[in-house]
Amino acid sequence: MITNIGYAHLENLGTRDGILKEKSSMTDYMNPKGSVIFNGMMIS
Repeated sequence: MITNIGYAHLENLGTRDGILKEKSSMTDYMNPKGSVIFNGMMIS
């Protein structure tokens, strides 16, 4: 579950796009039949 892409990790990841890229990289390790919940929207 990803609840938001805020500013908390900017010092390490540079931009909000960098934060999104890093958070979404966890899908590389998911079961192909899994789902992601992103800010209340379910993506299968």
